[in-house]
Amino acid sequence: MVVTGIAMIFAVYTIILDEKNRHIDFAKQVEKDEHKLMDTLGCSKADVERFRTDFEAKETAKAMTKEEMEIEREKLAEIN
Repeated sequence: MVVTGIAMIFAVYTIILDEKNRHIDFAKQVEKDEHKLMDTLGCSKADVERFRTDFEAKETAKAMTKEEMEIEREKLAEIN
């Protein structure tokens, strides 16, 4: 029982650490890609900011309400 608890704590710790590292790596990749846009493709800082706000607006628009998710679930259930 104690060994199982220790193993579970270790697993949770590892998952949290991996997620933290994944977020750090993602942030570095975004920064690298922004510099590539500005340096290689000649985009201005304003262009990059506009791309970012457009992306965030599209991602926010994707979010569904509970009612929309329920409708989508029912449509999928009808298909199956």
